[in-house]
Amino acid sequence: MTRTNYFAILCALLLLASGCGSTTTTTEDDSSNNGSSDTGAGGNDGSTGGDASTDGTQAVFTSTEASTAAETAASALAQSLIAVLTVKDLKTIFEDGASMPTCPNMETTIDPGAIVLVLDFAAGCTPAPYTTPILSGTVAASVFTTINAFEATLESLQFNDNSITGTLTGTFATGAGTTTFVLTPSITHEGSTSYSGSATMVFNESTGELTIETASLTVANENQSLTIQITNATITPDAAAGTIPTSGTATVTNLQSAPEQQNFEVTFSP
Repeated sequence: MTRTNYFAILCALLLLASGCGSTTTTTEDDSSNNGSSDTGAGGNDGSTGGDASTDGTQAVFTSTEASTAAETAASALAQSLIAVLTVKDLKTIFEDGASMPTCPNMETTIDPGAIVLVLDFAAGCTPAPYTTPILSGTVAASVFTTINAFEATLESLQFNDNSITGTLTGTFATGAGTTTFVLTPSITHEGSTSYSGSATMVFNESTGELTIETASLTVANENQSLTIQITNATITPDAAAGTIPTSGTATVTNLQSAPEQQNFEVTFSP
């Protein structure tokens, strides 16, 4: 005698009303890049995506979110470096009589082996050689001019509409029209996303162009845990793209994906 599974039949007939369907968790390993954007791609709840779903499964982290995460990481590095660029000029200011900058205002104290200073952008100003970004807030720094090293604390800093806090330490070396910074960032961008790791960046003295030669970052917020490797990313802060790179590449790894980590290759373009 054939046994009828009435429960299965009932589920099939009343699927929409009863919710008897199964739940499938999809892990995407998508190496495509959907283009650059100043606006982050959010999840359905308005977050930056990649967060856990209500049933405890891991939501899909997409290539668009990976691209946005790489762009934002590069922007956070660029914005924090622009805020402390003045440290490279202190030696010429104090030893060679170069002019003090008008933005930011500098308050300095000379200690043995170091210059302690406060860079004050006040309610907002644009540091040379730029014409468009507006910084406000302060940076407290110690600059060790004999070894071209610095330690900086970003205090209530705003870069246009982006908040940046935390510390940036490193060394700098001046070449023919460029300054190379080797950095250790530990910063929080927009009050929620933290960036830590290392980066080597080159500043072009005449154009203000920044190049992230290499960067290795750990990125975390309430929804994401990522690592981002950036290579040869070019940033022109006065251009339409602002501090988003227009060339270069990044590898984004989603550490929260299961059972295997997701890896995305991002190519920056204008």
